[in-house]
Amino acid sequence: MKLLKPPILEAYIRFDFTFPETAKPLDFPQAREFLELFKDKVKPKDFRVTDDVKIDWNKAGKPEGARIQRAFDTARGASADESRWIQMGQRFVATNILRQSNHPDYPGFDVLKQSALECFDAYVTLFSPIDVSIVTLHYVDVIEIPKITGLKLSEYMKLLPQVPDQGFGSISQFMIALTLPSNDKADVYNVIIGREPDDPARKLMRLRIEWDAQSQNVKSLSKVELIDRLDRIHAETLRLFRSCFTDAGWNLFEPMAEEKG
Repeated sequence: MKLLKPPILEAYIRFDFTFPETAKPLDFPQAREFLELFKDKVKPKDFRVTDDVKIDWNKAGKPEGARIQRAFDTARGASADESRWIQMGQRFVATNILRQSNHPDYPGFDVLKQSALECFDAYVTLFSPIDVSIVTLHYVDVIEIPKITGLKLSEYMKLLPQVPDQGFGSISQFMIALTLPSNDKADVYNVIIGREPDDPARKLMRLRIEWDAQSQNVKSLSKVELIDRLDRIHAETLRLFRSCFTDAGWNLFEPMAEEKG
């Protein structure tokens, strides 16, 4: 599915892991060691903590003091232009690609997948989880539609709210959240669609669509299994994405000749 004007704003792949109950929580030195493996791609951006507050009570039931135990939670690294991110935490690792004005090209799913698998390999090597529990593929799309007199979104979009004209009139703002059926019981597809602020200078109406595709109950560290699941939820997400648009809407993305509706 080759689009000359893909609507992708952000895409990420995330692996959630299972650890033994006796496993010690990861700490700051381990997080730094992990990000150091990718120093040619990203630089540490921030480290986040959790605070566990324990209050001491006297015999009268009044607080006498508090103890704060601070622990590592998550770490993030970013490329110089912040178009690539690597995130990791106690039980997950994720790779993000962001399209920005100074970095407008989206390199594609295969590049994102390869980067995610490199992070997976490093995480497994350093921290020895039991297996992967969930694989997630997430997209954020921004759809830009020419704002003309008499515009009807239904001419471009199939996935829209429908309400009676009487008593409701035209809808200026909306948000829809759906969980979509899947042919594989392990896979779950969630989509949220809503309005974004218009671009009056360019005379564009803007919609935001977020796709969250999860393959659950993985119970494996096999890269063959992970690739199979990623390819499967990617293909299904593309099918669902295409089904949201009429031919006029699809052509907004300037599909290659073989992809035109």
